[in-house]
Amino acid sequence: MAAEQGDTDAQCNVGVCYNDGEGIQQNHAEALRWFRMAADQGDADAQHAVGERYQRGEGVKQDHAEALRWYQLAADQGCAEAQYAVGKCYTSGKGVGQNHTEAARWFREAADQGYPDAQRALAKCYEHGRGVKKNIVKALRWFRKAAEQEQESDASSSEDESESSEESSDADGNHALAKASKKKPAPKRK
Repeated sequence: MAAEQGDTDAQCNVGVCYNDGEGIQQNHAEALRWFRMAADQGDADAQHAVGERYQRGEGVKQDHAEALRWYQLAADQGCAEAQYAVGKCYTSGKGVGQNHTEAARWFREAADQGYPDAQRALAKCYEHGRGVKKNIVKALRWFRKAAEQEQESDASSSEDESESSEESSDADGNHALAKASKKKPAPKRK
């Protein structure tokens, strides 16, 4: 199997299957093991997934500092979701001292990549003057960008669902096969 041979995409996909219980009994510890294999090879999405496991205490004892360490590894490689997670750690003070300036900086990194949650978080920073100088105009601009991103995402999802329902109505009416072929991707792969 490709995952056992070191393929990070395959390892992440196996991790997702164990994490979500897709085709196999849900097992968070086993999911963490597979994510960790890919993360140890430098895969940013897997590093983010390992960080999430530590943040939530899934398959491992909850450890916010360890979560931040993994998020930081992925964030340093440009993973927007991890950059947002680092920002949240600085906002909450979990795993690191609370620092709104650092939070805003990391939200900005992810927001610039079009990550809607980060765009909203950055907008709130500007709205309330946390970590940045209060600026309602910038707050509105980032709220608007987040809404536009989500609209584009919703439109794309609607198109995908329309195509998938057409595909699943094949000549044999084999809906399960069409559904099974739409495996959930590795953690937010881009």
